[in-house]
This record gives sequence, C-alpha cells and structure tokens, in this order.
Amino acid sequence: MVLSQVVCLNSGCSSRKSAVYLILCNSAIWDRCGQQRLSTGNNLEKYRSEYWQVDLPVDWKVEVEDDVVSLFHPDSNGTLTFSAVREQEDISDEYIEELAAEHLDAGAELFDTEFDSFSGVTCCYDDDQEYWCEWYLCSGAILLFITYSCPLDDEGEEEDVVESILESLTAPDSKNLH
Repeated sequence: MVLSQVVCLNSGCSSRKSAVYLILCNSAIWDRCGQQRLSTGNNLEKYRSEYWQVDLPVDWKVEVEDDVVSLFHPDSNGTLTFSAVREQEDISDEYIEELAAEHLDAGAELFDTEFDSFSGVTCCYDDDQEYWCEWYLCSGAILLFITYSCPLDDEGEEEDVVESILESLTAPDSKNLH
C-alpha cells in the first residue's frame, strides 16, 4: 500500500476541530482513532465505525473522543454525535422505549423511526437555548444513540443534511450485529 499524503491537523482529538487524518491510496481516509472514511463520489464520503456507517459530506469533519463520534461542518454550530455499544443479547423495542422514557415524562413525543437495519424511536425538543434531536436505535444486539444539537436560533439550518446523513445509516457488516 502506498501512502499518498499525510495531513496532520493537530496532535490529538481534544477539540472538535483538531482531528487528525491520514489520506491513503484508493481514497481511503483513516482518522487517528482508526475509523475509516471512503470516497463515494457525489461530494460524499463513507464514514465507517465498528457497528455503523454513514455517507458524510466531504466538507464535514469527524472527531472521535472515547467511544463518541462527532460529525460537524466547521462553519456551523451544530453537531451530530453517535455512540454505539454491543449488548450480549438482541435489544428489544421495550428496552429502547425505556431509554427514551425521560423525554416522555417531560412531555416530548416519540416517533418510530427506521434506517436500513436500525430501528427505534426519535424525539426533538429544546432545552434552554439549545435545540436537540435524539435517536435511540438498535439492530440486533447493537444499541446506537445519536444526538443532534445546535443553538436554538440555528434550528432547521442543517435539517436537510442531517436527515441525508441519517438516511444513509447502515451496518457495515451484518456479522458485527449478532
């Protein structure tokens, strides 16, 4: 494998604008935490984690800190975050609803949602000066928690691109799900 270019933005992932990327041959991009980004054409890149993958606009950035992946456009105030865990057994719909119960208690409305092999519930709400959307999803034994947040004044500005990213959500390989 031939290394075509190395871009070092910073020595770590301490802030959302300091991710480190290595650009490898065949248009594959690996961040410092070993997550893969592949060019898909149409100004999109496929971002792959261990349990999920999405198509990401090439001008969006990725930061990985601990087990949380943050996706964001450097010129916006919104952030889409993903965290995933593999449980011992398949996750039930009841368990997903229990996780989201605090929002029901606060008066939010939950909506059923499905993205490829992931299904679950979503809700959106505002909290002080922040706008939030949360997705509680599962596919087999994989639990995926996704949030989008931005200042309340920016609500709706990235709705189309966030929706497009989520609509591209798939499992990278079904063997990881069971």
